[in-house]
Amino acid sequence: MSDPVVQDKPFLKASEVARLFGVSHSTVFRWVKAGRLRAKRTLGGNFRFDRREIQRLWEQQTGRQGDEHRRESRFRVNMSTTVNVRWNGRSFLYNARITNVSDRGIGLVVYDDNRWFHNLLSQQIRTLELMNDGATVLKETFTGAVRHFTRLDALKTEVGVELLRP
Repeated sequence: MSDPVVQDKPFLKASEVARLFGVSHSTVFRWVKAGRLRAKRTLGGNFRFDRREIQRLWEQQTGRQGDEHRRESRFRVNMSTTVNVRWNGRSFLYNARITNVSDRGIGLVVYDDNRWFHNLLSQQIRTLELMNDGATVLKETFTGAVRHFTRLDALKTEVGVELLRP
């Protein structure tokens, strides 16, 4: 969180929070509604967000402290894949799209039925496997650790995955 405009402000507007996280205003309001982010209301009914609360969410979502920046380059892609999650001795398969790739990991959008998201929230899912579904360039199965996630809508979750070396 190195935006100089907001570093010294004790409270941030929804537009400033959205800009910091690279999301829309609607996403910020969904986070408030879902309880992921606490907000105060002004007398005019506008939301204001405590900078410390934003810092907490930033560190939770990115796994990075304060001004620590991404060191690796990311490349945008759009490839389908299948995600295999092992949980309670069972395997669950989900359709997904790989949206970006770096030398440390990948970004995914997972299409799910809410079970996935709730298990992520409760930290019951910590690793997953990316599988070749026949339509991608993946030549083998990769295992990754969940670093962060964001609920995009009722059926999609964006997930940052750090690839684990075999």
